[in-house]
Amino acid sequence: WLRLQLTAPMEKTSLGGAGMSIEEQKNRLVLLDGLRGVAAIIVMLFHRGSSMFAAGGMAVDFFFILSGFVLTLAIEQRQRHRLGVGDFMQRRVVRLWPALTCGIFLGVAAYSVTEPSALSVPLVLMALMMVPVIKPGMPPYGINSVQWSLAFELFANFLHIVIFRNLSTRMLLGLCILSGASFFYFALLLGTFGFGARAETFAEGVPRVLFSYTLGIVFARQWRSGHKKLNIHWRIYPIALVIVIAGISVLSQDHMIWRGVGVVLLLPLLFYTASRACVPLEAEPLLRQLGAISYPLY
Repeated sequence: WLRLQLTAPMEKTSLGGAGMSIEEQKNRLVLLDGLRGVAAIIVMLFHRGSSMFAAGGMAVDFFFILSGFVLTLAIEQRQRHRLGVGDFMQRRVVRLWPALTCGIFLGVAAYSVTEPSALSVPLVLMALMMVPVIKPGMPPYGINSVQWSLAFELFANFLHIVIFRNLSTRMLLGLCILSGASFFYFALLLGTFGFGARAETFAEGVPRVLFSYTLGIVFARQWRSGHKKLNIHWRIYPIALVIVIAGISVLSQDHMIWRGVGVVLLLPLLFYTASRACVPLEAEPLLRQLGAISYPLY
């Protein structure tokens, strides 16, 4: 059961790419597993206040692309069996909720020592049910602040099984462009790209997640069509992910436009090319371990 919770969904669903063997598909996807672990470490350092990763919240947008990508492989390859909405959402909750619950009760334990007056039974129950508390100046999920991104991911998963899987790639690309334009506009208007994490910008988290998530769906559909691999060394990608986010952490202090360039252009480009890279067998154990620790660490 624990292995089921910690294992990436891509390890169980990376089948069915046109013109590629199962071994080749897994060989390509293991790099994304490793990058997910690197992204989780960056998010952790961001929440620890690291100045090197002051823009580490961008890694969340990378997670949204990855979620759209791997869930497309899980859902759309089963079109013949028409995976039901209830069954699909149950599987997602089973995967996410146990570790999330641990995070909530660790938050309860911490607040019991530092600020017991901030706790209440209704607040804990709302957190467990993924219900946000919208109060100005406060995070929507005060006990476990990163929970907002998981809530938005489940929202995108629901839209995927109900709507997105039935849309053409061209329509999804149009939705992606529209969401990205809205995301960029609100960011420049409000002076932040950190939508979703605060009550004041919780609603703007919708175009944020829709842009990255639908882009992940488009990438996955193209990946399944059997495009040729890219002969770029796999070590370049985790290094590039760190350099991009660390570099933008410095640049975006004076020019916020760099944050937008990173989210809308650089991270998608890195993800797209990484999904087409091949990894030698000796590197797979390390990358899979990074993938295995990513969600509980996050």
